[in-house]
Amino acid sequence: MNFSAGDVASALVKAMMSVNGWPLYKSCDLHDALEQEGLFDFEAVAQLDQEAIFDRLKRAGYTKSDFVVGLVAERLKAAAVTFSGKGMSALLQLEAKGRLQEADKKLNAVRGIGPHVIKGYRFLREEGA
Repeated sequence: MNFSAGDVASALVKAMMSVNGWPLYKSCDLHDALEQEGLFDFEAVAQLDQEAIFDRLKRAGYTKSDFVVGLVAERLKAAAVTFSGKGMSALLQLEAKGRLQEADKKLNAVRGIGPHVIKGYRFLREEGA
């Protein structure tokens, strides 16, 4: 498991996109485009408005309905705000110490991150994807 902010953000963004019938592998297939759109940089994403995040998701190839893309954009904004700065440091420290249940509680406190997203996130973190 890699302990960098970019790796955490990458896994979390892809897991959050993998809802409403969008499989995890499709999110992984968009990795390069998502990275190019800057969606793995939570410091930058936290400064964007929901519309800008929506546009970046669409440009990256996230082809769900506008309603779902808007929902994911809203949730990504919440995650970026929560896990930018000290929030990311705290999450990384918990993971590095193997305190995954505590880390999952921090994740679960963010709107839109529930058991399904956490399961996908944990899978991606373990696989290094």
